[in-house]
Amino acid sequence: MAGAVAALLLAGCAGQVEHPSALNDAELAEYLDEAQNRAWFYSSQGNETRPEVAPEFVHLDDMGGPFTDCLADDEVSDVVCDMTYVYYPGDIGYFSASELGYVYDYFADELVPCLATLGLEMTYFPTRDEFTATAGFMSWEPYVQLGADLPPSRADAILADCPRYPPMPFSGLAP
Repeated sequence: MAGAVAALLLAGCAGQVEHPSALNDAELAEYLDEAQNRAWFYSSQGNETRPEVAPEFVHLDDMGGPFTDCLADDEVSDVVCDMTYVYYPGDIGYFSASELGYVYDYFADELVPCLATLGLEMTYFPTRDEFTATAGFMSWEPYVQLGADLPPSRADAILADCPRYPPMPFSGLAP
């Protein structure tokens, strides 16, 4: 992931942001394998051969329906349900190197300077390669870093002036 390069491109005068590509086939296969291995490991059945299960992506909001139905089926083990219904990567903050680069560029080029104009300075600022190599949000997120330094009485105004995340598909991550 660390070597991926993403650029923030503006489309002519329209000001449209070109969004980075999502996970490529190799990254998606790695994500699915990791998700299924994690489910198998946490089921305490790690000493047996992991069954081959065809995964189905579900959004966080939709997890109750198919997953709950699967768990209610006495013929299917809970771990098979966990391995079958896998969250969409972006729903849980798992992004391609290109997407992470896009978020970093937003943080570095727009969010951090915006916060600085409001007197809120970053004490830690990773390089782009450090950010993408360590899964991005897990290593650094400006608003999380500010923590107690973010004045509660001004929080809404600050967030309005300096959005926490870049435009879609990432703006949906905001709590």
